Amino acid sequence: MDLDLEGKARFDHMAVKEAVLPFTRFANVDTILGPEMKSTGGVMGLDKKFPLAFAKSQIGAGNCLPTEGRVFISVEDRHDEEAVEIAGRLQVFGFQLIATRGTQRFMVARGLRVEPINKVLEGRPTVWMRF
Repeated sequence: MDLDLEGKARFDHMAVKEAVLPFTRFANVDTILGPEMKSTGGVMGLDKKFPLAFAKSQIGAGNCLPTEGRVFISVEDRHDEEAVEIAGRLQVFGFQLIATRGTQRFMVARGLRVEPINKVLEGRPTVWMRF
């Protein structure tokens, strides 16, 4: 999915702000988000292009983006076509894909290898049990 942000920008740079949450900042902190969870600050990534600005914001926040593993995909039907493009790129990079049944069927019909997974109300196993 292309956000087409560059066509909308009036400046020669992009800025991405990222909250810094305590997951990596404090040892032994419960990572379940609750109403009392607050960020411990924020960082901003600046660059001429969105992808680099985003990458800089993640580096500044201490987030490591995965380079392998499994990706869960579930989108509304109206976004299936866009999700196929993104899923295809992820698969080229070596990620395994799992998706809720409707999304999975749509992607498989377009040539992607996607494992189905149940929504929580559809029985077991569910996505919560797989990660």
